[in-house]
Amino acid sequence: MRFTTAAALVHELMEARDEKRLLRFQKQMASHELLLVDELGFVPLSKSGAELLSRFSVSVTSAARRW
Repeated sequence: MRFTTAAALVHELMEARDEKRLLRFQKQMASHELLLVDELGFVPLSKSGAELLSRFSVSVTSAARRW
């Protein structure tokens, strides 16, 4: 299980993207049985941050369906 805020998750996603390790980070996050993301919808996100978060949620949802 992992708990994070939306802003922290977006920050980590952006860092991973910039360091060319986004896929590895997404796999690492998807390996958690439960990922709790707080403050979704409460904290404004940049356009690129929101897009990364959206793509991340789709990739994690797809991975979960395979299990």
